[in-house]
Amino acid sequence: MTTKPTTIFYFSASGNSLALARDIAERINGKVVPIPAVISKETIEPKADVIGIVFPVYYASNGYGIPLIIERFVNKLEVLDSKYIFAVCTHSGMAGTTIENLKKMVKSRGGELAAGFSLNMGSKKMNDKKQQKLLHNQKTKANIVSKYVLAQKRGTYETRGTLRKIAYALPLYILTKPI
Repeated sequence: MTTKPTTIFYFSASGNSLALARDIAERINGKVVPIPAVISKETIEPKADVIGIVFPVYYASNGYGIPLIIERFVNKLEVLDSKYIFAVCTHSGMAGTTIENLKKMVKSRGGELAAGFSLNMGSKKMNDKKQQKLLHNQKTKANIVSKYVLAQKRGTYETRGTLRKIAYALPLYILTKPI
């Protein structure tokens, strides 16, 4: 187990991101904090040395796959320069450039996203066999992320790159953005 204090901030609508955040926290002796519980603060200064951010991909919110609450959360973070920061985004098909975009946001706040992962959680309309496979994938991903974080590794960013952003995310955002 890591000796460094760890806080995993999460946002979850369906419960998928919460389940993953809890699974990772249990493996690394971390604490989970719901982002809605801290978002009203003017600034957020995490005391932990290791910070995790777990959230679902939302393409319709800002075109970057990052829910607006996550964008607001990151923009309130302070004193990030000495922190080990990792993120995991959950999705039901494709993460696109979500991690890449989060990396830029964290950098703009003076921090560095050490690692970013994505996990396909499927949809609620799947049959039991597919749901069991996805649950197994969640446990496997939680194990991979946990080992990576405990070793304080850097440099993994699960992303699809700029070409997919142009071909998929941008048109989707344009079609679904609020009027």
